[in-house]
Amino acid sequence: MATIMNGNIAKDALADAAAKAEVETKAMVNTMLDAAEKMEENGRALLDVEQKIYQSGFALWKEWTQFHINFNVDVVQQTADQLLAVRERLGIIAENELKRLYELLTSEQKLTLDAAEVFQAQVKVASEQAAEIFIPAAQN
Repeated sequence: MATIMNGNIAKDALADAAAKAEVETKAMVNTMLDAAEKMEENGRALLDVEQKIYQSGFALWKEWTQFHINFNVDVVQQTADQLLAVRERLGIIAENELKRLYELLTSEQKLTLDAAEVFQAQVKVASEQAAEIFIPAAQN
C-alpha cells in the first residue's frame, strides 16, 4: 500500500509539477508574445518616425532647391533688366552726344561761313580801295 500511496503521491506531485510547468510555460509564452507585440508596436513607431524624418528631409530639400532655383532665376532676370537699362541709358547718352557733336559742327560750320563772308567782304573792300589807289582818278 505504501507503494501505491507513494505512486499516487508521486503521480499527484508529477501532475502538480506538470500543471505548474504548463501555467509557467503559458505565462512565459504570453510574456514572449507581449514582448513581440511591444517590439512590433515599437518597430512601427520607429518606422513612423523614420518616415516622418525622411518626409521632412525631402520637404527641406525641396524648399532648399526651390529657393536656389528661384534665387538664380531672379538674379538672371535682374541682371538682364539691368543690362537692358544700361543699354538704354548708353543709347540715350550716345544720342545726346551725337546731338551735341552735330550742334557743335553746325555752329563751327556757321562760324566758318560767317568768317568766310567777313573775309570776302574785307577782300572786296580792300580790292575797292586798291583799285581806287592804283586806278587814275580820271578814269573814274
